[in-house]
Amino acid sequence: MKKFKRYISIFLLALMPSFYLAQIDSLLMDFDTKEHLGFREQHEMLYKLLQGNTYGKDGFDYKTDIYRRLGILFQQNGERDMAIYFYKKAIGCAEKSKHKYARYSQASNMSQLGAAYYELKNYKQAYNYFKQSFQLNAANPPHYLDMSQECCNMAEILLLENKLDSAQILCLQSLDYMRKWRNGSDTSRIGFNYYLLSQIALKKHELKNALRYCETAVDLLKKENYLERLISALTQKALVFEAMQQPDSALSYYQAAYATAKFKNYKKHIAQTAQDLALFYGNKNEKDSAIKYLHLLNTYSDTLKNETLMRVSYEMLTKYDTETKETALNHQTKLNQQMKIQIIILTGLVFMLIIAVFFILRSIRQQRKIREKDMELNQANAMIRGQDEERERIARELHDRVGSMLSTVKLHFSSMEEHLSGLLSQQRTAYEKTIHLLDETYEEVRRISHDLDTGLLGQFGLRTAMMQLTQLIQSANKLRVQYLDNDLRPELYKKHETDLYRITQELLSNTIKYADAKEVSIQLSKSNGNLVFSYEDDGRGFSKDILKQSKGIGYTNIDSRVKKMKGTWHLDTSAGNGVSLIIEIPLSEN
Repeated sequence: MKKFKRYISIFLLALMPSFYLAQIDSLLMDFDTKEHLGFREQHEMLYKLLQGNTYGKDGFDYKTDIYRRLGILFQQNGERDMAIYFYKKAIGCAEKSKHKYARYSQASNMSQLGAAYYELKNYKQAYNYFKQSFQLNAANPPHYLDMSQECCNMAEILLLENKLDSAQILCLQSLDYMRKWRNGSDTSRIGFNYYLLSQIALKKHELKNALRYCETAVDLLKKENYLERLISALTQKALVFEAMQQPDSALSYYQAAYATAKFKNYKKHIAQTAQDLALFYGNKNEKDSAIKYLHLLNTYSDTLKNETLMRVSYEMLTKYDTETKETALNHQTKLNQQMKIQIIILTGLVFMLIIAVFFILRSIRQQRKIREKDMELNQANAMIRGQDEERERIARELHDRVGSMLSTVKLHFSSMEEHLSGLLSQQRTAYEKTIHLLDETYEEVRRISHDLDTGLLGQFGLRTAMMQLTQLIQSANKLRVQYLDNDLRPELYKKHETDLYRITQELLSNTIKYADAKEVSIQLSKSNGNLVFSYEDDGRGFSKDILKQSKGIGYTNIDSRVKKMKGTWHLDTSAGNGVSLIIEIPLSEN
């Protein structure tokens, strides 16, 4: 019935403007009580009011109030930009008016404009408009109630910016103004001031003051039955008890705040208090209770304007659901991990076994090669020893038997010389030639015996044997041979004398037979813990391919003797460039 009367009023407003003008102030007052009308209907009604004469009986232009109501209407509808537009229009109308109430109307519009900027989180603009509203209300005569309200508004902004001392001063000023206004009869505003003071004290870690202020706020708001602010105060008291490490007391006040919101069906506050309880139980690791309130939070999440709150609730719910599933799979995961560890260990053992077998086989192969080389070396040494023994035997045979036989033959020939005086001159010449050949044969047998036998070497050492060998070569050939041992101590090379001597004989024999050389240089020295034997001639040299194609003019024997001495050798030669051979033998001076 009341809604029908409202439509009749709007219809009469359009048809009878003169009748409407007489009732504009009362119609605006009546408009404030008709919240049941929808946004579109209220907007149309206020727009039609602007079309006519907006002056009331007392001469006040109510256009500024119409604009303010339009701003409130759009702000409640979430269209804050339009709300700001109409608040500024209202302020402009009030500034032009000279009516005695214009200042209060302008202050009220300033406060509404500040609230719109506060919702947009433009705190700087909001603070400026709250301050301008306060200054207008403070002008003579002061309006203490609205001055107290603006102090509260500015204190909230400073609290958000952590300017705690300034916020506390404004709260105390607000309380002082409330006492001056009708002796502080508006207990809800006083209670809200104590609520802000509790928040400031909690941020300053003044827990006793925070609790005292909060208890005062709860008592005052209960008396006034201002339940929305009471819910905030109860939540604040729970936060204080949490900071004081009293979780049981904190839980009771969280539950009281939730119960109050549920009782009045304040959906926004139900969601907020459900989130507080979910966080509380989550911190205590009571998952079931936390999940219960998270589901409640999601149920009422469509009423929330705070996107961060919605995101936090979703993340918490997801977290706890995930943890529940992870707990169910935890045992299987551990088993899988143990199996993986066992597989890794087994794989590692198999891999280590393979490596061990590989190194064992490699060691066996290396030892086999070493044994084969030792056998080869022993065979070579045995062969060389056999050769040396055979040389000595042949030398003795040549010297002892063949030499003595040649001496006997020569003796017989000499004894016949006195009976041959009658021989013809030609026959005598043949006889003398035969005697000469016997002498040469005897000397050759002695030389061969000397070459084969190492008796001189064993008796006088390498230096004497080498000097005699070089002299013998030089006397019989047009070859200049130089030998230097750099005054090395004989004990350094004593055990290698025979091998070095035989190698020298082999090399000199090759030089005489094939090199057509004029000079030979033989040198024995010590370098870097090695005995170094070097042999050089200036002959025609030869291609190393000969060594690959055949046994190579005595170099097989040289190689065998070097291996016997556990040394290494390097041959440098080519056609037309002579021969250079270097042998290095490790020394053991002990």
